[in-house]
Amino acid sequence: MAEVTVERCRLIATGTFLEFADTQPPLASEWTLLNLPEGSSPTRIFDGDPFRIDDISGIPLFFDFIADFEGDEQVVVRGYANTVFGTPVDSIWKQTTADSYVHRFQGLYQRLHDTFGDRVHKNTVCYCYPKLGVMVTGDGQAQSVIYDLYDESEHTVPDSEAAPPDNDDALTVYSPFQLIPDAADIKAREADFLEKEAKYASLAKSAEEAGRPFFHDNEAGETEKILNVPLYGQETKVFCAVATGQMILMYHGFTKTQQDIAVAMKTGPTGTTNPNQVAGYESIANAKLAATFDETAQYNEARSEIDANRPLKSGSPGHARVAIGWRENPTENWLRINDPWPVNSGVQRWESSARLTWTNWIYVRRTAGG
Repeated sequence: MAEVTVERCRLIATGTFLEFADTQPPLASEWTLLNLPEGSSPTRIFDGDPFRIDDISGIPLFFDFIADFEGDEQVVVRGYANTVFGTPVDSIWKQTTADSYVHRFQGLYQRLHDTFGDRVHKNTVCYCYPKLGVMVTGDGQAQSVIYDLYDESEHTVPDSEAAPPDNDDALTVYSPFQLIPDAADIKAREADFLEKEAKYASLAKSAEEAGRPFFHDNEAGETEKILNVPLYGQETKVFCAVATGQMILMYHGFTKTQQDIAVAMKTGPTGTTNPNQVAGYESIANAKLAATFDETAQYNEARSEIDANRPLKSGSPGHARVAIGWRENPTENWLRINDPWPVNSGVQRWESSARLTWTNWIYVRRTAGG
């Protein structure tokens, strides 16, 4: 395994943004119409220090590069801090400055530091992708505890002997490093990382040398499809599958509260399971919808569902979201995700198809009588 420096990640983040921004209409509207501050260059928008996110073991996991645009809009590119994950970029999204998690971290860190002193880990920790928190390390008698960045709920960090998480959506704490299968897979993933890194770095360097950010004649144009699915934040820390269900059901014309869906999916204190989600969809829809669990989670499967105008549940260990769109850039394929976390708000982002934490789908389809 090889850690990636901040400067490498910065170049990758710049290339990623340029590849998203270098699009022809109608795809151009989301990225190229952003208003850059006067006198700034799109090739230098990530010159500031990144926001570091660590693994539960305390080692670097992500570097988030945040670019401010005019008004209150920001673009975030989340890059991996280790080549072992096989892709240099995890995700890219837009947010407002009011939605930024940086100030939340600073406030929670200070309050916990006032109580626990130097036992508070200095960086944000990803404890159950994409959930973030502040970690207070154990004192020899108690295990480390992570406080969620948004609702400040407490989550105990398992010891080093803990088994990797299973693939249901019961709330858990785990390390993405646990998902790396074996040494041969690591070698292949690192080769993929380096190949994509070279493409992003070349794009960023070429734009800088030419003094212009966009190259519409560079490569074949990007393509995408996005379904009109509402974004709902989960109402409690364990309602991710419930809020995911609410989004998918609303798309199909079934209006239900999260409490109704929680009952149908037999949601308990730690969440729900995939079998209970499948049964819940069919029960709520009175057999007008059929739900099918698929634990392969391949990009082409998700694209086929979206092409058929059907959003799908995207599962990762301990978390559920909705896949509502796809996009194919020259370097990478992406899925558009409606994520119900943070609690009561949610976020929409593009996620790389090479990421390890896609572990299962649930397809929700109209039946013959539906």
